[in-house]
Amino acid sequence: MPGIIYRVLPKTTFTFSGLTSPSSQLPFDFATGIDVSQYREVTMMWRIHNYTITNTPSVKLDIYAEFPTPEDPGMNSIFNAAVPTTTIPLSGLAVPYLAIAGNGMWNGSGSSFLRVRITPVQPSLPASYPFVVTMSGDMVAKS
Repeated sequence: MPGIIYRVLPKTTFTFSGLTSPSSQLPFDFATGIDVSQYREVTMMWRIHNYTITNTPSVKLDIYAEFPTPEDPGMNSIFNAAVPTTTIPLSGLAVPYLAIAGNGMWNGSGSSFLRVRITPVQPSLPASYPFVVTMSGDMVAKS
């Protein structure tokens, strides 16, 4: 099956230590407008390279269908539910770690574009504790 590998997240270090309160979440879209119109299925591969944490935080990784319009390209037009959602608890996780999400997920959302989002989840400690994660991600799209 011919396909393509999109590097949606090169190796990047995220510092979420500034979360203002327990249970606060700050979603961050790090890849938008990924054109998958010519492919039938996609699979995400997430890699956790390293992390520094206290307590039990996790990272939530979502893929959303996007519906951009030429009339208003800046409009935030995404489907209201993530296609696959992957939550990776970091406490005790052996690195490097590989998570595969949406294995062979069919591109049947009606969208030709995808958006990828990370959301840190800090359940109980205040912002003064470390919450740093280094990760990367690839999207494999197949016909």
